Amino acid sequence: MNIHSTQEANMKITRRTLNQLNTMSAASELAAETACCARTAGQGQRMAWRNAIDWLTSPAFRLHQYRNIHTQMLRGALCTVDCGHPHENKDGSDNE
Repeated sequence: MNIHSTQEANMKITRRTLNQLNTMSAASELAAETACCARTAGQGQRMAWRNAIDWLTSPAFRLHQYRNIHTQMLRGALCTVDCGHPHENKDGSDNE
């Protein structure tokens, strides 16, 4: 993936975040898409994804059936970028 296509992917995610995050299906799509693109992200984009994790774990989103799956995917991708290994759950297992 070259820099131009990475920037396009990040812009697409940012636009979707700003324009469509008010619906549950858009939030689900965003979480799945951001987890796939996490390895090419810069610090600013990772901060935006951490904000998305906060939103995914908010009371407004708690009843959505895919919330836990997408939250784990996003946390795992961010942890892989930040510290080089997947996020571990409290029980010691990872989410891969």
